[in-house]
Amino acid sequence: MFRMSSSPKHGAGRATGRPLGRAALVAGVAACWLLLAVGQALAATPYTAYVANQGLESLTPINTLTNTTGSPTHVARPYALAITPDGSTAWVTDEAHNTLDPISLSTGTVGQGIGVGSEPHAVAITPDGSRAYVANYGSGTITPINLSTRTAEAAIRVGNNPIAVAIAPNGSTAYVANSGSKTVSVINLASASVSDTITAGNEPWAIAITPDGSTAYVVDLGSSNVMAINLQTDDAVSTIAVTQPNAIAIAPNGQEAYVSTFRYGYVTPINLQSAKAEAQIPVGKEPYSLAITPDGTTAYVANAGEDTVTPISLASNTAGPAITVGSGSVGPAAVAIAPAQTQASRTVAAGAGLSPSLLPAFGAPMLVRPTSLLISVRSVVVSPRGYASIPITCPKSAVDGCKGTITLKLVQPKPRHPRAVAARCGRGCRPLASAHYEARAGQRLSVQIHISSYGRALLKRHGSLPTSLTATSVLDGRTVSVARTVSLKVRA
Repeated sequence: MFRMSSSPKHGAGRATGRPLGRAALVAGVAACWLLLAVGQALAATPYTAYVANQGLESLTPINTLTNTTGSPTHVARPYALAITPDGSTAWVTDEAHNTLDPISLSTGTVGQGIGVGSEPHAVAITPDGSRAYVANYGSGTITPINLSTRTAEAAIRVGNNPIAVAIAPNGSTAYVANSGSKTVSVINLASASVSDTITAGNEPWAIAITPDGSTAYVVDLGSSNVMAINLQTDDAVSTIAVTQPNAIAIAPNGQEAYVSTFRYGYVTPINLQSAKAEAQIPVGKEPYSLAITPDGTTAYVANAGEDTVTPISLASNTAGPAITVGSGSVGPAAVAIAPAQTQASRTVAAGAGLSPSLLPAFGAPMLVRPTSLLISVRSVVVSPRGYASIPITCPKSAVDGCKGTITLKLVQPKPRHPRAVAARCGRGCRPLASAHYEARAGQRLSVQIHISSYGRALLKRHGSLPTSLTATSVLDGRTVSVARTVSLKVRA
């Protein structure tokens, strides 16, 4: 799951003005990006961005020439990913099974996962591609992985809740941001041991190292700044104020960094020479991760709150049209860019005026995951005979429609003694109501339910009941559920 601090800081100011010429502005931006795409198609390197989407449990490729998506492949609850220097394999952390899973980027085949620690939240690969290092948020450890033998080595104890890891360009040292200990652990990779610990603000959340290996920049979510650490002395040398930063990427030239702000939906460029933050770039909702193409032309920002990726032209620091990467209750968690195009080709329709170009596409299509229902209701009125209607919406992205079951259960307070569980369940842990539903993509409808006699008796006694509403969608034997707390009320 995503973990972000819930206490908001002071947000950035927003410019206001008369919304004149909005359509022209949007059209102009789209035209600029179309021209950029054409220029890239003619001369740019064919990189591929890969997006780990937790809600869809998938890894989706994006052609950076056309900003179009290829066929996704299935990975259970992917949280982070890193790509080998030769561009052949993506290594993805699988939170559902506490493994690091290899994915062949030429075929989309998922290999045997390698067991790591609890809640693997980050992974980094050495420059020579020989090893990966996984940050285990729940275990407080780093697991080294031998990528040749695909085996895990002895875990290295670091601080509490390691959330990010970065490896120095010379491959000798790893730096780990421990969000729970307010520190950065320095790991000597030759001896597989912690050689130093650096105090790093209130909540170090992300870390990136300059290409020359001289400086590490640590995102301090708890202090709303980015801290610069001199890697020759392992000392903090300066801080740069950025409102609630949560992710960072450094341009290949080492002169600029780009920092996302999850809560407010923008990316802040930082001039590393002057240590000054520049004008914010609005992107999508809840940007959680970002990566920059090796040629330094474009940043790709994963927007966890709206299932999109926003490309940013680094020459002008302007955002292009968002790229949709699916629809799920939890959106994109991470994005990484392959150093070279390794995917099979297929023809792209040239309706936008673009010449046909290579589009990344895995060899085998992913099994289609059912789409979560959209449920916004917070209270439901029950008739004297126990009937009620629950409004639901099947998302437009659910091309195969939505079908499944809705269930209402009484919200039970947590018992203070284990022996109380059986007695409490005997009085009402069974569902109060359930019903099947089926809807077309984009359809809104009301599902009729009937409250059990037990539930009606409680309603008569209390007037309202807190319940858990669970909608389980089923497609081709696969399921996904979304839950909401809903208040049942008797009709006045």
